[in-house]
Amino acid sequence: MTNVFCLHRVDPANTGDIASAPVLWVPELRDAWHVDVLDGSVERITLLARSRPITVVVGGGGIFGDVGFSVIMEHLANALEETPNLQAVVWGAGSNAHYDSPVAPLPQRLFARCQIVGLRDRRPDYEWAPCASVLHPAFVDAAPPVHAVVAYCHQSQSGLHSVARTLGIPTLTNWGPEVREAIHFIASGSTVVTDTYHGAYWATLLGRRVSVVSAFSTKFEHLPWAIPVSRHLDIHEAIEQATAVPWAYEEARSVTNDVTNRVLAVVTRT
Repeated sequence: MTNVFCLHRVDPANTGDIASAPVLWVPELRDAWHVDVLDGSVERITLLARSRPITVVVGGGGIFGDVGFSVIMEHLANALEETPNLQAVVWGAGSNAHYDSPVAPLPQRLFARCQIVGLRDRRPDYEWAPCASVLHPAFVDAAPPVHAVVAYCHQSQSGLHSVARTLGIPTLTNWGPEVREAIHFIASGSTVVTDTYHGAYWATLLGRRVSVVSAFSTKFEHLPWAIPVSRHLDIHEAIEQATAVPWAYEEARSVTNDVTNRVLAVVTRT
């Protein structure tokens, strides 16, 4: 559907950023155009919508809360208000303001102009739309664990990676592996220690015991399920406190299938 644009963080080196785009996991949407929230393409989308109907899928990933990204969301809200041919849905996007940076509020003006608003954050006042990467087939064919503990690490947060390697714990960073490789690595551990959103999310979907360390962003405050989250780096404590959520995969998959059908209904109206 070439009239569909997916607005997210397009960083080919960051596995989670790429996996967050819902259009990747829905056959009817796989030919959608990917637009990076950093490149100012909202204006170009608006120009196209003057001549044909356009739907923007906002998400997924942590694209709310960052002051720079909030400017793009305001631009999109303005475009939706001024352009009859333009419509949007929010799907699987969530907050991601780093604790050492200013925090922007959720983009209420944008939300008010969207056909669907589904956040990956689990918040009482918003519909929950988990990251659509739950639809990846790697969750179905993942092998049983072969390690007691693995660490899935954020490349820009070097602490966990260094400490885990010192302790002889198998590690993988989120910088470069394909989504399937990352999911299968996470599945190889009975317990997963991570400092990434998708490390926590995917480990929970796989039914593994999981714990977050060195939490550096608001994205860890609204994880879909109650798993241990610490701003500190204590691997031994993390392993001891790690928690599994056996029903997570079925719940997220069911909700995502419902959201998918509703988004497709919106898109087919264009």
